[in-house]
Amino acid sequence: MTVEDTDLSNTITYIRQVEADVDGRLSRITPKTSWLSFSSGQPPTAEILHYQVMSAECTLLTAVMQLLRDSLVEKVKGVINIRSAWQKYKALLDSKAALEASGGHLDVDSSAGLRFGIGTFISSPAKGAGSRLVLGVSV
Repeated sequence: MTVEDTDLSNTITYIRQVEADVDGRLSRITPKTSWLSFSSGQPPTAEILHYQVMSAECTLLTAVMQLLRDSLVEKVKGVINIRSAWQKYKALLDSKAALEASGGHLDVDSSAGLRFGIGTFISSPAKGAGSRLVLGVSV
């Protein structure tokens, strides 16, 4: 299967537009701190996590599109975005746990998006192995 480079470029542009919209909405509802740090000690709301899951999904999709491109530079950008997506999903797991510990719940769509993103990076354990590998790290 081949994909035209212009189609990949158009898709990346569209994903970046969606990500900019999501980040804009997120900036209006998020306290003025870093992406996932909450200095007040309060866990993030389900709405904030919903938008953060969408942002992580956009980063992951952009990375996949970049890896499919013919340019070596785009492939390097794709690898960097894969790492960025993993870091976002990893932080989201911690935030989801904090939300649930405080009695909140993540909506079904956001929870499914988070499981999909984490599932992208988890390899199933070998038969009889006691741990899973995430990007080559035992968890």
